[in-house]
Amino acid sequence: MKKLQLLGAVALVAALPLAAQAEGFYLGVQAATFDVSTGAVDGDGNGIGVLAGYRFQLTNDYYAEAEIGYSALDGDTETGLSEYDSQTFIDFGVGRYLNETTSISAHLGYIEIDFDNSGTDLTSDGAVIGVQIGYDLTPVDTVAIRASYSDTNDSTFDEDSDGRILSVRYVRRF
Repeated sequence: MKKLQLLGAVALVAALPLAAQAEGFYLGVQAATFDVSTGAVDGDGNGIGVLAGYRFQLTNDYYAEAEIGYSALDGDTETGLSEYDSQTFIDFGVGRYLNETTSISAHLGYIEIDFDNSGTDLTSDGAVIGVQIGYDLTPVDTVAIRASYSDTNDSTFDEDSDGRILSVRYVRRF
């Protein structure tokens, strides 16, 4: 009987990392740093935000995700004329588990950035792509690092804006 209990406990512990790969709803927080180039003007700053998503388990190793998020931004341009206020995004990703706890995924989505330019509220929007490496701390808790690149535009300036975002995320799956 003790051997059977020991075998059951070992099987349960071995199955725990696989439970993290199950599909379902998740919530998370992220802290980010960003750098933006618009023509001859550069800007940078930091952000903190929340996100929500759903993971679809495709196979034991592969998954897809749909995600939305919001971040409050604290940053400005080098001229001091524009201040970055917030960003919202929606993205879709496809990922693969490299082992029981580590995953890598690619993401494609839409981003909208709100900023203040000399007292005028403006919005810039466009595409965002990213790559993420995640590590499952427990079957439901994951930390991840995501590097993203955004290409946005703003009709007021008629200039495209390129952004680089590096974020650290914590996600809890339910």
